[in-house]
Amino acid sequence: MATPRKAQPRRPAATVTYNHSDPSHVLVDPRWLGKILGYTVLVAFFCAYLLMCALFRVGSWQWVLHPTHNASPGTGLPGELVHFAPDASGTPQITGEWIPAKAATGGTVLYLRPGDGQLNFADAPLLTQLHNDGLNVLAFDYRGYGRSAAKPHPTEERMQQDAEAAWAYATGLRGIPANQILLYGAGVGSTLATNLAATHPQAAALVLRNATADVLGTIRREKRARMFPVALLLKDRFDLHALQQVTTPKLLWDIGSQPNDPEQAARIAAYRVAADPKMTVTLPNPNPAEEAASLRRFLDDRAGLLPPSSLTTTPSSVPQTK
Repeated sequence: MATPRKAQPRRPAATVTYNHSDPSHVLVDPRWLGKILGYTVLVAFFCAYLLMCALFRVGSWQWVLHPTHNASPGTGLPGELVHFAPDASGTPQITGEWIPAKAATGGTVLYLRPGDGQLNFADAPLLTQLHNDGLNVLAFDYRGYGRSAAKPHPTEERMQQDAEAAWAYATGLRGIPANQILLYGAGVGSTLATNLAATHPQAAALVLRNATADVLGTIRREKRARMFPVALLLKDRFDLHALQQVTTPKLLWDIGSQPNDPEQAARIAAYRVAADPKMTVTLPNPNPAEEAASLRRFLDDRAGLLPPSSLTTTPSSVPQTK
């Protein structure tokens, strides 16, 4: 019979003692801890900066466009409230105004307004001038503005889609021949009008008033934007490159610009390289009479959209370069 083995006693766990006064027994090198902390701070800063850049790109449209949504009565001009550009559910997304001419002239203005505010009484003097010249006027709010759909928020791409929808409404439901439509853009609306003219060369004429020509430069001059690579992040630039190819007759206005204004310099540069035929008019201050006279002369000479009764002689005081 086998003799049972005696249980071996367990050895006590090894213990390590440190002499804290001996530098060789330091648990962690503090220089290593400092490096880890430094790398952690750099990575956190880099991630935070990337997040800020992403937010800048997503919200960059707000540097350029400033919509309002007041329940205003619009321009207050006599006309018809119109709705077009239905979504998938059939609900019109764009609201505008159709202001018919007093007499049938065949000429219709598609007005593409600036990116601030909304269609209201401030647009009325300009639209009244066009109406008084015997032209029909179609004006509207882009999506995200005024009485049009509140969402989605406006961007250059969406506003261009809205401009195309307005063109389709005018030539489709209204039955207006494309060669009787004058594209009128102001501010960032000038880019939309220019791109429409490039897409629809059969349009009768193109008029730009104080075109926005250097969105990128304007934002770069903002102190709050200097920490960002704006050229890489900005999506909505509203450039006027298409002016160099558009051969539609053009009236290019620069009115009331401030001296040494970088935006004016960019605008004049864009006007200078615009393709012919064109007429450039520069006025140091807003002057409705001179503006109206130069517009009438352009529409008569270049587009033939005005009835004979509306024509007047252009004042000699209007500075212009053909």
